Amino acid sequence: MKGFKFKLNKVLEVKNIRLQQQQKVLMEAALKKLAANQELEQKKAATNSYKKKLEKLNTLKAGMLNLYYGYYHQLLDELEQSEELLHQMIEMENSAREELIGIQKEQKILEKLKEHERHRFLEEFQQNEQKQIDEMAIIGFLKKGKQKEE
Repeated sequence: MKGFKFKLNKVLEVKNIRLQQQQKVLMEAALKKLAANQELEQKKAATNSYKKKLEKLNTLKAGMLNLYYGYYHQLLDELEQSEELLHQMIEMENSAREELIGIQKEQKILEKLKEHERHRFLEEFQQNEQKQIDEMAIIGFLKKGKQKEE
């Protein structure tokens, strides 16, 4: 059965390579999302800790209090930026996942097509083999018939 060759085999190989690449992209996106989530949690913890510290301060001059609240608002801005980064990482991961799913679908279609063509090839191969066997049987039968006539 050496004769079977899938015409789109190179396309299937390219899809397999693309699938592996996209899996890596998805994994990297998931790791970036995890890092962004951890950074967000750390900044939340730092902001909450600083907020509690501010609530305990009673006797500060206006200038110092202004500095403390300025830093607190800076922490809040950084927290907001981290949240935005996390949302971007989530979108990036979802996009990579959707692309991976698309590649997997294309690959499955090609695999099914390959299997279908292989099955058709086997059927044709068996039919040709059966024809040859039938022809040999007919020739043998005809030779026996000629030998009996003689």
